[in-house]
This record gives sequence, structure tokens and C-alpha cells, in this order.
Amino acid sequence: MPRNSGRLESSASSTTSECRRPRVNHRVQVGGRRRSLDLAWPDVKVAVEFDGFVPHPTRRVFDDDRARQNELVAARWTVFRVTKTMLDADPAGAFRPVAAVLARNSPDAANGA
Repeated sequence: MPRNSGRLESSASSTTSECRRPRVNHRVQVGGRRRSLDLAWPDVKVAVEFDGFVPHPTRRVFDDDRARQNELVAARWTVFRVTKTMLDADPAGAFRPVAAVLARNSPDAANGA
């Protein structure tokens, strides 16, 4: 999780306020490995990953991150990527697509409410 994880969680929580709060650093088993998701709503398999340049100092780390993304998608997770630039420019906008998917997958939506 990035150093400004509180800001990431706060932005997510305020934008997705009609949904449950996300789990921070949620651990999940995918592709035969334990992985950590920056923010997750595990019951609907929605995750938000904070992307930056610092976490990818080597080609191996970069490639592993892409393999991890593919493993999550194969396990039917919807993974959103959020960057510092996106948060700086429009924190609510960065999480608007996440909120839309969470609303669409809410129990009320499933019941036709």
C-alpha cells in the first residue's frame, strides 16, 4: 500500500459511501499465490490498486505485477487502477467507476431495488 494509503482509502470511502467501506491490504489467493490488494470489496470481487513508478524498480517486479493483474481477472475480480495524478486531479472522479460497479453489484441491485 502506498505511503498515502489514508488518502486513498478516504477518497474511496467518500466516493463509495453508499457501499461498505473497503478492506485495506486484503489478502487473496490467486494463481496459486497469496496476493495483497490495496483496497478490496471481496464479496463482489472488486479491487482498487494504487499505481506508481516507485513500486516497480525492476523488470521482474513490473512483470509480476502484470501477471498478478491477469490472475485476478482470471479469478473474476474487477480491478481498477488509480494513480497519484488521478487522485490529485479529481479524487471523486478516480473512484466514480468503482462506485458504479459496487452499486451495480449491491444486494439491492440484485433484488431489483
